[in-house]
Amino acid sequence: MRGWMKWLAVAALASGCILSDGGTSSGGGGGANGPPLVVRNNSSTKVCYINVSSAAESQWGPDQLGAQETLDPGNTKGWNLTAAGDWDIRLQDCQRNTLVERRISVGAGGAEFTYP
Repeated sequence: MRGWMKWLAVAALASGCILSDGGTSSGGGGGANGPPLVVRNNSSTKVCYINVSSAAESQWGPDQLGAQETLDPGNTKGWNLTAAGDWDIRLQDCQRNTLVERRISVGAGGAEFTYP
């Protein structure tokens, strides 16, 4: 595992920022040993909702930020997924306007998604 990925995985674990599927099959999964996914907000817009689901699922997973957390401009957020593969990611602003929906491939070493 690359040095920065290992650091990110450790930081995500330490901060409790692990994707959780909330008991459904459509979420990212709480895979503490899965590959990390980092979302970078390079826009001027605050992101209030991040949904991630396996590309095989037909519905979005739960919001990964929760009720009180946001991804402010210039910041990053990281989680571990349950497995490598193709994932769909959706970012929304605080009014639930969709900023981006995209399919990404996540390898065993993880991936970074930068918005925009």
